[in-house]
Amino acid sequence: MRKDAAFIFDFDGTLADSLPAICKALVKTYENFGLVSPGIDEFISRFGATEYGILKSLNPDKGDAMYDEFMRQYALLTDAMAPRPFDGVVEMLGALKKSGIRMALVTGKSLASTYYALGKYNLDTYFDYVGVGGDTGSVKTLRISTAIKRWEISPDNVYYVGDSPMDVDDAKRAGVHAISAAWAGGRFSKEIVGKNPEMIFGDIKTFKLWLAEKFGVNF
Repeated sequence: MRKDAAFIFDFDGTLADSLPAICKALVKTYENFGLVSPGIDEFISRFGATEYGILKSLNPDKGDAMYDEFMRQYALLTDAMAPRPFDGVVEMLGALKKSGIRMALVTGKSLASTYYALGKYNLDTYFDYVGVGGDTGSVKTLRISTAIKRWEISPDNVYYVGDSPMDVDDAKRAGVHAISAAWAGGRFSKEIVGKNPEMIFGDIKTFKLWLAEKFGVNF
């Protein structure tokens, strides 16, 4: 068992299929303010920035109020569309923790939505460090580096697990192993392949088998 190994997880699309709820909450926020939504593709193109940052950049005068409405919609839609993590996530995190492998969460989500989601899914006890997003763009590389410094280990012993092409770039810039989670319906599969991550897993079951074989994690 490699006790010196550490895993850093993305949240949306990696631990829970929460991205559709986020996108719909953004659209509903626009509707409730009587505004025309720029569309889901536009929102996704701006991910990297937090939800607050996206709303503030698109609507400088209304961004604060729209973010409050977004959080209200996000809570409602999470209950309806993503009430629990992906099947197998809780068992996976529990087994990693029991094995003594360190874990952190590094996400592009805002502070409020991150801690709402962690509490909603009862995942707030698994991570040594939680790094949230930046309002003007991705700060994942910085947050990954912060976790590494806190652990005082080599980046070569750290694995970042995320679902988007940008996650691969952020992991590589931080000097850690880029592991792609393609179990959210293969949403970014083609783009991810082009980024050349170290490994791509199409389902959590296969990922857990790899954890057992490589790190001796018991499931």
